[in-house]
Amino acid sequence: TLAAEPSFGPGDTVAGVVDDDFRTYCMRAHTASHVLYGAGRRLLDDLGYGGFGITDEKVRVDFETSTDIDDDVLVDLERLVNRAVWDSRPVSWETRAVEDARSDDEVAFNDKTEDDVMADAERVRVVTVGGWDEAACGGTHVSNTREIGPVTMLERSNPGEGLTRVEFAVGPVAIDRRAEMHRELRTAAREAGVGVDGVADAVARLA
Repeated sequence: TLAAEPSFGPGDTVAGVVDDDFRTYCMRAHTASHVLYGAGRRLLDDLGYGGFGITDEKVRVDFETSTDIDDDVLVDLERLVNRAVWDSRPVSWETRAVEDARSDDEVAFNDKTEDDVMADAERVRVVTVGGWDEAACGGTHVSNTREIGPVTMLERSNPGEGLTRVEFAVGPVAIDRRAEMHRELRTAAREAGVGVDGVADAVARLA
């Protein structure tokens, strides 16, 4: 989709240039969504993949799960994701027969968004985050989780259809959001006259 009517037409030869900064961000953000799903495998019951999306400011992953993703679960998801980033896990991909991949319980399929793509396919690309997650995916990825950088969980919501949406930030946006949260926490602690570790108890007493 072009931003404006082009000066060229059918049959013309053109040169295209990939926006390297945006491409690199997408690689990091997309791989982070796989790492988040891997964290979900460890924390959520009856897990299924309901879709995902990437914008400049945040990434979303829609989970199908019977687990209530409350504040504690959201924090644990963030902790596990960042630990997997820190562990510098290798990211690789291979092409496998669809039948073989679908018979492998370890391989996640995002059928809600890729069903049409997979309808007549005989082979599928499987992306593996070493010792963490495997998923059928045609997206762009980094080669090691350490390239993702910091991840900060933002919000969760219910978009319907039995899904729980988890939104997070990657890289500079994640760093800025984490700093904002830290500043808010320290401000609250100062106003309550307690240390950072005592904010929850102070708020409970005030309430």
